[in-house]
Amino acid sequence: MIFKYKNSPLINKTRNEILTKRICICDNFISQSMGLMFRKSFPRDTAFIFVFNKDVQYSIHSFLVFFPFLLILLDKNKRVIKKYKVKPFDIIFPAEKYRYFIELPLEYDNKVLIHDILDW
Repeated sequence: MIFKYKNSPLINKTRNEILTKRICICDNFISQSMGLMFRKSFPRDTAFIFVFNKDVQYSIHSFLVFFPFLLILLDKNKRVIKKYKVKPFDIIFPAEKYRYFIELPLEYDNKVLIHDILDW
């Protein structure tokens, strides 16, 4: 299975708020390489969560992603350390190491702040 969809929520624990009702775990090479590529729009009420087994500092691209989205970097404690508004066909070079990152529609920008703790 390339993408692992789960009917479990993405929660902002700091604000005690459910952000999405569904998550897609990207924890293998293929799902992490694909992400949102080739989609016409962001899947409804879904967060894409990229999971790494150690802290990393990989560049993140939006090649073949045809809509903007919110990129959230988290540390090993799932604390938000950085946010980016990513445009189509862009490359992000994070200055920070991160353990997870989450892709969400831009409309979630005000619902997640730096230092918030997220969980799924």
